[in-house]
Amino acid sequence: MLACLGAVSVTAARAQGGPERSAPRRECPPTARLHVDDLFGFRMDVARLLELTGAAPVMPMIVREPSAEADVPVCAERAGALAWALSPAPVDSGVLRLRIVPITGELVQNTAYPRDRNNGALWAGVGPTLAVSGGLHARWRWLSAAFAPRYIRESNRAFDFPAVTQAGRSPFGYADKPGIDLPRRFGASPYTIFDPGQSYLRADAFGLAVGASTENVWIGPSQINPLMMSSTAPGFRHVFAGTSHPIATPIGRLEAQVIWGRLTESAYFDSNPANDRRLFSALVADWMPRWIPGLTVGGAYLYMDTIPPGGVSLGHEFRLAFPVSAFYAGGGNLGGDGLGALYARWVLPESGFEVYGEWAREDTPYDPNDLLAEPAWTPAYGLGFTQAVRMGPRLLRFYGELTHLGMGAPVRDGRGFFSYYTHSPVIQGLTQQGQLIGAALGPGSDGETLGLDLHYGRGMTGLWLERARYDDDLYYESFARRYGESRHDWELTGGLRQAAAVGAFELEASAGYSKRHNRDFLRLSDPAAVPLVEQNWQIDLRASYAPRLPWRRARGAAVPALPPGGSAHGGAREAAPPASGGDRPRP
Repeated sequence: MLACLGAVSVTAARAQGGPERSAPRRECPPTARLHVDDLFGFRMDVARLLELTGAAPVMPMIVREPSAEADVPVCAERAGALAWALSPAPVDSGVLRLRIVPITGELVQNTAYPRDRNNGALWAGVGPTLAVSGGLHARWRWLSAAFAPRYIRESNRAFDFPAVTQAGRSPFGYADKPGIDLPRRFGASPYTIFDPGQSYLRADAFGLAVGASTENVWIGPSQINPLMMSSTAPGFRHVFAGTSHPIATPIGRLEAQVIWGRLTESAYFDSNPANDRRLFSALVADWMPRWIPGLTVGGAYLYMDTIPPGGVSLGHEFRLAFPVSAFYAGGGNLGGDGLGALYARWVLPESGFEVYGEWAREDTPYDPNDLLAEPAWTPAYGLGFTQAVRMGPRLLRFYGELTHLGMGAPVRDGRGFFSYYTHSPVIQGLTQQGQLIGAALGPGSDGETLGLDLHYGRGMTGLWLERARYDDDLYYESFARRYGESRHDWELTGGLRQAAAVGAFELEASAGYSKRHNRDFLRLSDPAAVPLVEQNWQIDLRASYAPRLPWRRARGAAVPALPPGGSAHGGAREAAPPASGGDRPRP
């Protein structure tokens, strides 16, 4: 379905000339910046649209963290309807520069059951949830740092969910899937979180970057549900090393990053303190071949293992983080959980179109024969597209994404039961503090999203439609023989969203309505029970304020002019020396 819609979009864009279709396209130096505070939401959507319209250089979008995406260089004259989100480019004068991290308040409310998507440490349970964040960013030459904590108050109101009967397990846990730390509810009363948020310390020099961070990391080109890492869970403490931007080589541009950190268990999983600590590592690499402009291909490997109560030596911990073999029978695998993925993204600015795909596999293969013989064992995949079309002074964004996390054919044929994001040696699964590190849909689920946004002078108005089916793995294992195809846990959601800028203020609002059938299979143990159908309203209100610190400009520098509607949100009004094309510099 998405492929057909994408083909129609490309045809329409060609018929209308696409966004600013011209040949050849002249160089346009960056004269402004887009400040990106998060990995999901309005500003990240704008960053991708700037690439599709040719206003920003095309980047891989395979591995991202806020510290690396903070300032996107933009050719302001091509930004068009997106100019209102831009800030003038700052002077790179070698002096200390300070910037206020936007002071942001957010209110999220669900009326019937939790519905959580890429909210970081915030968990969108039932009732109102309030979050406030802000902080300070500093940069001096090749060093940059940010302290951006987040305060969250969860009302955490009661709702029905399946009871947990396993001994030693929390009554708030995931009842039917003991191999994952994914509580249905975080206790029985309101609670408060003080999270370090998107804080970091990093150094960028000679094309390389190293640092330490509590940021979220996003791995994969998907816009909504990346298979490996999203921003649904809180960030975790980690160190990283890699390229600070794609490195030019004779065969194209190369980018790589290694991440090494610790994951923590929630208070609502089990009563065994011996398994609370987990080691996490990730290796991500991508390539933009010089012969195919706009194309990126890449891959990632994640590994988790439980740290014993007595701890391990640094050398042994390094071996846990980076097993010497990718195969179980190769002798180097220590019995933890390994996930591998392949990615592709193709951006065509001449047509205002991008298409991307992800394929991933849970569980380390026994050997190369196992990998080649049954690649569909524990698979997951995602496909998506975006089409940008200029409509006079406005810009239309049409997008779609499909995600599948359900069991593969070998499972149904009798090889064994295995659900994505779960693994017996690492019983908490791919989670951090009780929330999924991967796609928000969750294990065994699948979903499709279509959306339409209209960007204009000082804001955006959009709508979206999502269909999701949750934990089909559990349904086929426990209920399908009794009910056939009639009692899946599925949901249909539609919503509207709005964003606008008023001076240094930026406002975002969204409202969604969901209708969900057989949530969490609550009544399926009684065949005579009436099927459960629930209606849920979700409201998400967000306001941010980015005050500018009084800061002396470099002598002789001038503030570059922005097109009408340009904003100073998130940036200091200082000038940047002209530059031409090339890689997006990391801050």
